[in-house]
Amino acid sequence: QTSKKWAKRIQDEWRILEKNLPDSIYVRANESRMDLLRAVIVGADGTPYSDGLFFFDISFPVEYPSVPPEVHYHAGGLDINPNLYSNGYVCLSLLGTWSGSHNENWQPSFSNVLQVLLSIQALILNEKPYFNEPGYEDFKGTPEGEIESLEYNEEIFLLSLKTMDYSMRRPPKHFKDFVKDHFHSRAKDIMVTCKAYMSGAQVGCLVKGGIQDLNRGAKSCSPNFTGSLPAHMDMLVKAFTKLGVKGL
Repeated sequence: QTSKKWAKRIQDEWRILEKNLPDSIYVRANESRMDLLRAVIVGADGTPYSDGLFFFDISFPVEYPSVPPEVHYHAGGLDINPNLYSNGYVCLSLLGTWSGSHNENWQPSFSNVLQVLLSIQALILNEKPYFNEPGYEDFKGTPEGEIESLEYNEEIFLLSLKTMDYSMRRPPKHFKDFVKDHFHSRAKDIMVTCKAYMSGAQVGCLVKGGIQDLNRGAKSCSPNFTGSLPAHMDMLVKAFTKLGVKGL
């Protein structure tokens, strides 16, 4: 049983999303179920998630907004981030799934779904996800920590490529055309990124138009990474070709 107040708050959430979503986040509501949303976040340039699609299902409990929404990540069985588990669990203070300060926790009068999505984009799918692991942030900026972070980015980029393939093979319901259009338009950019990393640019340093950090870009990726990347590129070429992409 839900109340009129509950329904009005969700309609308010829809209006906030409609007016304020950035170009890199898309949300669809369920016409027959007000308590459900499905969102997709496009991986940002300068991160190991660039041009990938990351899908989330959002559910509003009957107690909402007294309690935060429930969020499930379409993981496909892959661990692509310390905060996104292979079973779909999303670890975030705003959702009450991780401890945080008062300002970081859900506040019924002020918090909303837009903040949740922006937090996932900025705090989870960021340029150095290695430091999302509890305790690892203390090593940020140290030579040892940065080396571990770069190696982790290589692993995550390969998993992100697998996620792309998974999204194309099994697009979430009502997002099939969206997935097809996205990868049809981004396929060549994705392959250019892969080739740049094969040529030595560090994972995460590439943005549209060039390398954002010359010092990082001048370093070579690990032999294990460059040895594994061609097979992943072949996988994507086959997937992109099935979508009708030409000239790869």
